[in-house]
Amino acid sequence: MRKASMFLVLALGLTACNPDGMAFGAQTQVVPGLATAGLIDLTQEYGKETGTYLGYRSEITQPTLKFSVAPGSLGVTVTSYTVEALDSAGSRFGGNDASYSRNGLSFRVPGGYACPTGDTDQCAGADKTAVARQVAFPDSVALIKQGVVEQLNQNYYVADECENLSMRISFRGFDDLNRSWSSPAFTNADIGTECNRELVEEQP
Repeated sequence: MRKASMFLVLALGLTACNPDGMAFGAQTQVVPGLATAGLIDLTQEYGKETGTYLGYRSEITQPTLKFSVAPGSLGVTVTSYTVEALDSAGSRFGGNDASYSRNGLSFRVPGGYACPTGDTDQCAGADKTAVARQVAFPDSVALIKQGVVEQLNQNYYVADECENLSMRISFRGFDDLNRSWSSPAFTNADIGTECNRELVEEQP
């Protein structure tokens, strides 16, 4: 009987709400995913008269990301992420910009609870209702670097190949119980690529 009582106290402790109403429950199920795919639109320019390669122009549409939060999950605060650009074989693509990290973030993903007032998960435990959430990661974050575009141009110039690309992205931070958190593997963030050639007037 005493062992059962101790177990009950431990379980209640794990699911207790802290004073500010933020932490509740013990699980953390926050999974990153792709909201919209990225795109690199590349055009190589050649002189009309000589056929000489003059350079390229490009337009990058950055992908946007989201987090799927399971009902009853704790929230997390994202403090850093790492991105790797990959070719169709899964190898790094893009020279020095193929892999890079960003630290110093403080982006909170709310937990899988709703409160009676407003779109928040911060209220007394008795007022919380478990819900699923989709939370957008700030779209101001540039995930595709210029070095990836330069490598795409080089491949297209040498091998006449518009490489299919993707990204591997991982996030780190801490959950609402101040425990270290790392996101599950997110390895299929597609980057669409469009490669073309265009004849242009050469400058005298």
